[in-house]
Amino acid sequence: MRDALFAARSIGFVMSENLHRRHLEPTQRAACALRARDLYDQRAKERQVRKSQNSVQEDLPEKNQQARDEVGKVFGVSGGLVEHVKRITTTESRS
Repeated sequence: MRDALFAARSIGFVMSENLHRRHLEPTQRAACALRARDLYDQRAKERQVRKSQNSVQEDLPEKNQQARDEVGKVFGVSGGLVEHVKRITTTESRS
């Protein structure tokens, strides 16, 4: 669990420091986000497992973001665009 969290935070830090130096189109940033999405999906699954194991809910604000939205925010695009690029690449790989 800590490895996925560390990896996701590391990607977020590196991207926040370097993404602004690149002149990428939004679809290019979404393609980069798609490559990092696996780590964010893994973190989301770990949160679901942890949430179901804890019978006592913490008194913290709930973060209702999907992994696609989290990774999109890091890369400066919407989660919907990340999902759109995923559908396009999946469709192309099937052809």
